[in-house]
Amino acid sequence: TPNTAIINPNTATPTIHPTTDITYFVNATSAQGCVNRDSVFVDVDVTVPTDAGGTVVVCHPDSALLGGNPTAPFNSTYAWRPAIGMNDSTLANPSILKSTEGYVVVQTQNGRCNGIDSVFVKVRAKPSVTVTPQSIDICVGTSVQLDTVSTTGVINSMKWSPADSLSNDTIPNPLANPTDTTHYILTVTDTNTCIARDTVIINVSNSPVVDLGPDTTICLNDSLRFSLPANLNYNWNQTTFLQDSGMGVVIAKPDRNIRYIVQGSNGF
Repeated sequence: TPNTAIINPNTATPTIHPTTDITYFVNATSAQGCVNRDSVFVDVDVTVPTDAGGTVVVCHPDSALLGGNPTAPFNSTYAWRPAIGMNDSTLANPSILKSTEGYVVVQTQNGRCNGIDSVFVKVRAKPSVTVTPQSIDICVGTSVQLDTVSTTGVINSMKWSPADSLSNDTIPNPLANPTDTTHYILTVTDTNTCIARDTVIINVSNSPVVDLGPDTTICLNDSLRFSLPANLNYNWNQTTFLQDSGMGVVIAKPDRNIRYIVQGSNGF
């Protein structure tokens, strides 16, 4: 009820065609005689409510999305004009790639009703950002400064992520102290809200383990064998009476008391 502008009112799916706003009520009765009641308000528009969205900024050469949220009611069709640079001019929210500014119009249709709206599209040059070097090697427990960042455009803000291992995630040269190999992404935003990104990877290596063993005593003319990891570079405090046999094997044959100190490096 009411029986105004309704076809088959005694079915679960009647068809309605009101010319003015109206509220319909429905009574449902079960086989056991139980009754429930609900209603629906029908808003009758002469035109389709259409929202082309607010002013759009295209950060050339990137694209941007057009349209509102939603652009028009459910089951509407769309025709955006001019369609140059759009991925699909029949979508509710197409993307557009433009090199010149101007208005874009969307025409909508829903049943017998039509709608229209327009939006101004601005075009701005996208900024750029470059982080150098692109890759840095460090040992675990040490830090490194990210200090070589170049940009173009009028930068309004910058943000590094992830931020938890940085001294400050909103400056160009924070100290980084990651415990694992980490990709840091720097995002810069210019005064036109256009965005650019670049990445640096910090490779974190565990410190190498070098063990010459405990202090030891040998007899004169005897030798002592040191077995060290073969993939490291070594720096001895002295090489007297030492012979490198390759593959990390070093033979010591001193003729007097001597202390050997070695430093191993994996290149980080």
